[in-house]
Amino acid sequence: MSAEEVEILFKNVTKVQRTLGVNISITKLTEKVFRALDALLIERMKDSVAKSMKPLHELLQRYDANQDGFLEYSEVETMLLECQLAFKPQMFQRISTQIFDIAKVKKSNKVAVQTLKFFLASDSQQSSVVTSSH
Repeated sequence: MSAEEVEILFKNVTKVQRTLGVNISITKLTEKVFRALDALLIERMKDSVAKSMKPLHELLQRYDANQDGFLEYSEVETMLLECQLAFKPQMFQRISTQIFDIAKVKKSNKVAVQTLKFFLASDSQQSSVVTSSH
């Protein structure tokens, strides 16, 4: 990618008019774009769960059928669909591997309910999630 293409991409992503004195590598720019994408995906999930008219803890309890404290990725996807949120397979894969795998649960194909609470709780619920996990 040429320096001119990087500059055009940077302007489009950051919405700035001038890049005078700005020096950014394509790797760093790409990293920033993907962080922004992750944040956008989380916000969309939060909004959908909040609009579902069901408390987050009830949704999670309902989909944690065996009550082991984990949801399989397919259960998370079904829960999000119930909340009127559907992602293309590539976006759901990104959510699964980039966002939820903080606890390194890839091998079990599950995500901890506490992790989901952390990411999906509304701002008013965040303090109770943090407090209850200690």
